[in-house]
Amino acid sequence: MSLIKQYLEGNEDIAYLSAKDEVEWARGHLGSIEQLFADPAGMESVCNELRILQRANAEKQWGPAATN
Repeated sequence: MSLIKQYLEGNEDIAYLSAKDEVEWARGHLGSIEQLFADPAGMESVCNELRILQRANAEKQWGPAATN
């Protein structure tokens, strides 16, 4: 949920919330969350953007992935 929050709010860095705070945030933003995945044509793009954001977060935290 923290990744979706970061994406929707356009934050540079991810902020991990407690489970309780994530639930509260999600309840207050159900409409926005539903819109992300409501359009089948746009869902692939949203999922790809979330993967890119997740990778960027990981690289900030641990550095680039090793390559063979």
